[in-house]
Amino acid sequence: FTALSQTIVLLTLLQTILLQTLVQTILLLTLLQKILLSTLLQTILLLTLLQKILLSTLLQTILLLTLLQTILLLTFLQTILLLTFLQTILLLTFLQTILLL
Repeated sequence: FTALSQTIVLLTLLQTILLQTLVQTILLLTLLQKILLSTLLQTILLLTLLQKILLSTLLQTILLLTLLQTILLLTFLQTILLLTFLQTILLLTFLQTILLL
């Protein structure tokens, strides 16, 4: 009878220890889950910020390239106008030469 009582007490004690361990494990896992969720949210926020920075950089690059393209187009148009002007001067000079002859 004493051995049975001791076994019951021992099993009850073991059950209490296992229950405490289970509760501690659940609490630890809950804490770990919160940490991981927080880390995930921080990562998402960081990626969103990075995405905004990259989008801003892309837009700036597009605007810069558009500006450069406009400058090149204007330079090309100026060159055409200059050449037309030079052609006109040469034509007038030619005509003056003909008239003088």
